[in-house]
Amino acid sequence: MRVRGLLAILLPLSTLVVASDAAASVNPHVVSVQVPRTLIAGIPVARITLGVTASAHQLPPLVTSPPLATTWREIGPHQFAAMTTGSLTPGSTLTVYAPTAISCSNSVCRFTSTRAMSIEVPLNVTWLQSLLAVTQYLPVSFTSTSGAAPTSPSVTGTFTWRFPLLPLSVHSLWIPGVNNVLIKGALMSFQNEHAMRPSGIADSATVAALVDMVTAGKVSARTWNYVDVGERRPQRATLFVDGVQKMSTLANTGVAGATTDLGTYPVYIHIKFQWMTGQNLDGSHYRDPVNWISYFNGGDALHEFYRYSYGWPQSLGCVEMPHSAAQAMWPYTPIGTLVTVHA
Repeated sequence: MRVRGLLAILLPLSTLVVASDAAASVNPHVVSVQVPRTLIAGIPVARITLGVTASAHQLPPLVTSPPLATTWREIGPHQFAAMTTGSLTPGSTLTVYAPTAISCSNSVCRFTSTRAMSIEVPLNVTWLQSLLAVTQYLPVSFTSTSGAAPTSPSVTGTFTWRFPLLPLSVHSLWIPGVNNVLIKGALMSFQNEHAMRPSGIADSATVAALVDMVTAGKVSARTWNYVDVGERRPQRATLFVDGVQKMSTLANTGVAGATTDLGTYPVYIHIKFQWMTGQNLDGSHYRDPVNWISYFNGGDALHEFYRYSYGWPQSLGCVEMPHSAAQAMWPYTPIGTLVTVHA
């Protein structure tokens, strides 16, 4: 059965956004400014060329949102770079109020106009994976080379499987440095466990919370769970808990015309009961009471549904199970749990 209707590309670091005042040829106090699209440590937040003689200590601070500590350094005649002196938050977006005009008097300068520009602070995916591994939101572990906790991207180390006997469908998802559904599910699980919106996106708040958890030496209170759904007859849904098969049950996937999509997806809704409504393939409508529900892909969900038999396609896209089996599996499929459907 199915209810109908139910992460950032980093641009090249060398790409620059150039802002200049149209009156540059006539205004001696114009500022020509360059702001990078992406920002990493050691790269200036802004580079400016002034139309007036000034020194670095005369320039007012560069304004950003959220605030980022910077200092001006002279890099050439009338040219200055705003270098970061504070820490960057990976995965965040920084708004820079880039100066476009300047006025100086009595050895004091002020920016008389600015232009808001956005900078992406790229996320080090390998570091994100190490944070999720150390806190046990992934089926792999992380051991740092130095023995220090990976509270910054500078901490390097190695990953090893915590549960080497998991199906190949899980092993094939693990690629160090690659952000995919395995990482998304782990992030959703972390966010849900910490009362955050389970977006599966490593925003600045999520990364900061993960670092705090690593710093405190805490790990997830949950087991690492996974559901494997095979469409070969007899169709089965198999639950793995911390790498060990917990249970396996006959199940039904979607019929022709309403098949269950193949692939791996994270559970995003986890509820005990719902009246499921929709339209059958013959155009008629249904409204059925359904228990033990875990939505994982659009309107496709794991849930109980009474049938005379199980193990072959009968649903409208969902993975149907006997009531007792669905009830037993449901506690192990919270938000972020990965579900793989394969032929």
